[in-house]
Amino acid sequence: MADELSKMLTAICEEEFKDTVNEVFTTMKDLCPVDKGNLRDSITVEHKDPATALIGVDEDALARKGRKRNYAPNVVKGTKPHRIPKIGEKTMKIPVETLKEPVRNPSLVKDGKLVVRHVNHPGNEPNDFIQKTLDKVSRKD
Repeated sequence: MADELSKMLTAICEEEFKDTVNEVFTTMKDLCPVDKGNLRDSITVEHKDPATALIGVDEDALARKGRKRNYAPNVVKGTKPHRIPKIGEKTMKIPVETLKEPVRNPSLVKDGKLVVRHVNHPGNEPNDFIQKTLDKVSRKD
């Protein structure tokens, strides 16, 4: 009888754990700001053992998508205005429809993309989507 009860309780706990992991994972993806999907797509679940799971940004997944570094801290903490230079000999090609202001020099537009050597980024407000996830999930009854 005690073994049956123990098995039943273990099964209930495992199911609750699985549901909680899934809820944290989906909530974090929902609260993650969209940046071509790379950051959102890099949110993963790694099961360490039946009672342990790591949920967060997988730096290796970002690297596979061509990101040289994990930029999640810049999203969470925000950034000051900064200059983004071109990489090597390449110029940057920014789709015109994504720009918030009209192009001042139309000669820089080729095939619907603004071709530039650098960008003056205005910076980002902090968006701690990870903490927001924990707050949202922990408030549920």
